Amino acid sequence: MTDKEIIQHLRDGSRTKAFQRLYRYYPKVKGMIKQYGGNSSDAQDVFQEALIVLCRKCNQPDFVLTASLDTYLYSVCRFVWSDELKKRKRIPPAQLSQSLAAEYDEGSEKESIYKLAENALSQIGDKCKEILQLFYIHKLSMTEIAEKLGYGSEQSARNQKYKCLENAKDIYQQLIVKREGGNAA
Repeated sequence: MTDKEIIQHLRDGSRTKAFQRLYRYYPKVKGMIKQYGGNSSDAQDVFQEALIVLCRKCNQPDFVLTASLDTYLYSVCRFVWSDELKKRKRIPPAQLSQSLAAEYDEGSEKESIYKLAENALSQIGDKCKEILQLFYIHKLSMTEIAEKLGYGSEQSARNQKYKCLENAKDIYQQLIVKREGGNAA
C-alpha cells in the first residue's frame, strides 16, 4: 500500500487498513522514545497521538504530503515527545532541540537520497522497471521472470536484471553529481 493509498483510506474512513500499515513505523518511533528516556507505554501514547494528528491533517482539504509518510509520522512523534519531555522537565529544552534538530537533518538527508534513488528508477526503461519489480517486489525467481517476460533462459533474465541495476546506479550517480554541483553554486 502506497503513502497515497494510506492517506486515501484515512480520508475515506477506512482507518483499520491504514493503521495496520502505519504500525510498521512503530518500532522506529519506540526506539527514538526509549533513546530519550521513555518506555514502551510512552511510545504507544506518542504514536497514537501522532496517528490522531495525521488523521486530522489528512481530513484538511489543503493537506499535501511533501515527505514520505514514514518521515512525516516520525517527525510528528518527535515533536509530541519533545513537548512531553518539556512538561516532565527531564531534558532541558535547548539540549532536546539540538539533538532533535541533528536527527531531523539526518532524516532530511536520507529523504533526499531516497528521492534521488526514486528519480533514478523512474528514468530506466519500462522493461527494466518490470524486471526489478517482479524480482524485488513480487519476489519471483529468475526462472519465473524469464518465462513471464519471454527471455530464452534464466541467465538471459539475470543478465538483463544486472544491466538494469547498473543503468539505475549510473543514473543515480549522475544525479548525485548534479545535486552536489548544484549545491556548490
